[in-house]
Amino acid sequence: MKNSGIHIFLLLISATLFAQNNLVLVHKYDSTKIKPQNLSEKFEIKTNNNYYHSKIISCSKTEIKIIENNLKHNGTNTNPFNWVNDTIMIPIQEINYLKTYRYNKRQWVMPFAAIGALTVGSVFFTPLVFVTKGRAAADRMTVIQLAIIVITLPPVLIGISKKKYDLKNKWKIKVTD
Repeated sequence: MKNSGIHIFLLLISATLFAQNNLVLVHKYDSTKIKPQNLSEKFEIKTNNNYYHSKIISCSKTEIKIIENNLKHNGTNTNPFNWVNDTIMIPIQEINYLKTYRYNKRQWVMPFAAIGALTVGSVFFTPLVFVTKGRAAADRMTVIQLAIIVITLPPVLIGISKKKYDLKNKWKIKVTD
């Protein structure tokens, strides 16, 4: 009796967590590969003739709805351009690929990026060290800078990498209710 209560509780929690993701990518040749997509993240969508970088608002079995921010001319001289949100319906058959970030939460990249940026900024002080302390000190400083950049660059590149889903050849979109 105690175990069935735990199972029901876990089932309710998993149903609420997975009910938010109604867009699922299923591999065409191996149906056990299923990738639920987080609709709160931005997607890169490539169709036959357009490219979009936006969030998916809703999706049905035949099309997805996105909002695209466009800079449009409004005809006035004081403020000639303004941002306009356009709602676009894209048929699923026209989508060539979707790209998403590999990691939804990318805050862990920030310390590595900050240390790397500060190190790159410190390169401008190398001539000052060369003039005041000599060539040996400048060489040591350069070696330390290169070591820090080599250590911080791979986590940044991994953290901002994207996963591409080819919808024409490998993956298909399945919409769950």
